[in-house]
Amino acid sequence: MNTLTSALIYVGLVPASTVEEMQRWGVPLPDVQPNPPATAEQVGAVLEGVLQASGVHLVRETQLDILPTFLRTLSKGTLCLAGAEPFDVSFGRTVNGEILLPWQGESLEELLQDPESHLLFPSAEGTVRFQVTDIQEVFFGETKAFLVCAGEFLSCEVSKKEDVNG
Repeated sequence: MNTLTSALIYVGLVPASTVEEMQRWGVPLPDVQPNPPATAEQVGAVLEGVLQASGVHLVRETQLDILPTFLRTLSKGTLCLAGAEPFDVSFGRTVNGEILLPWQGESLEELLQDPESHLLFPSAEGTVRFQVTDIQEVFFGETKAFLVCAGEFLSCEVSKKEDVNG
């Protein structure tokens, strides 16, 4: 069994019942006793150390000008996520035209890429519908700060439910 499996058992992310079931099925497991660290940061440090030792590296992209860019291009729109009521959101634009959304949680990334999800916002030509196709996380130091969303810009007619002009 590899060192990542050992680390996952050690930090307590694999429940004892799962380890017992795996042993019953004859899965070779390392002889490691769970000893969970006190904080989530310590768990992350253990796992990051194991991943780096095995040649896997977490790349955190930091763009030092991301906050000034967001503030300079700040706009209002309506975010329509699949299966949820539309809600108002502030967003910015990169020089390449990508959408900057403040990071709000892990589940947002998956929802944004759902084909039924989109961002609506007014422009000089009318209402624009932005469909996200790719997301890049951007950090500000150690903090995940923004999602840089690439996608397709489509003009559309807006129903009253999704009206971004109020």
